[in-house]
Amino acid sequence: MKKKINPADFKVPPGEELKLCERATKVKPFFKSKNVVPADNKKNARLIISQIIVDTMKELGMSYPTVDKARLKELKGIRKVL
Repeated sequence: MKKKINPADFKVPPGEELKLCERATKVKPFFKSKNVVPADNKKNARLIISQIIVDTMKELGMSYPTVDKARLKELKGIRKVL
């Protein structure tokens, strides 16, 4: 017999959210979000998770390395050999 899901089961009591955030580490981050990632709706779950990934990558501030003319010439020579 399936147990009926009660939305109240998913509410985080006041103060508990802070405890969850305090447990977060760089290896196991806790993403504070207004939305719960739905397990029964793959399309929305993937959308929410994708947005978390995009936001996290933007925060990293990554950029392509700069290449000087000498190194660029060397790389073009290597490309011809390949």
